[in-house]
Amino acid sequence: VSVVLSLVVNKLAGLPIDTYHLEVLGGMYTLLYAAGIGLLLSQFRLRRLWQDLLVKLAALIVLCDIGYVAYFNSLYGEALEHIALVYCAAMLVRVLTRQPTVWDGVWCALAAASYGWAKFFNIPVAILLVLVLEGIVLIRLGRRRVLAVGGAALALLLGVWAIVPGWMDVETNYNAVFY
Repeated sequence: VSVVLSLVVNKLAGLPIDTYHLEVLGGMYTLLYAAGIGLLLSQFRLRRLWQDLLVKLAALIVLCDIGYVAYFNSLYGEALEHIALVYCAAMLVRVLTRQPTVWDGVWCALAAASYGWAKFFNIPVAILLVLVLEGIVLIRLGRRRVLAVGGAALALLLGVWAIVPGWMDVETNYNAVFY
């Protein structure tokens, strides 16, 4: 998507077509991250307004630290990894504090699969996230349709994990992104 948007920017600005605009990718990550933080903060409300505001302000300060936001202009997987983890946290709070729906199961599976897809290194944790999130939804909802969504996410993650070449184990996480 960022490549297509860069092509549009090039066309509108009269720039060479082969120029990639990293700021477009950073902008996309910023929008996804803002939506993820908004989703996370909207999942809970403390009894007292001042406590609620204080906790949410503290969460914003921590989550919007330059150490995290600087990743948004990076070609490594950290930005997507971090965004997906925020979505996983938001979905965990959601399925624990409200009666989940089948759509919550879909969003849980997508968030966990995105976390695993961001870097091969995350796949084992992403599999655990799928099992936990989908398990909670299944137990609280009692509908087996959730199993299909969770199973698809698990199959995707296990499939990717199975085809990662063995030599990548000796490469760093950063080099694995390029391969």
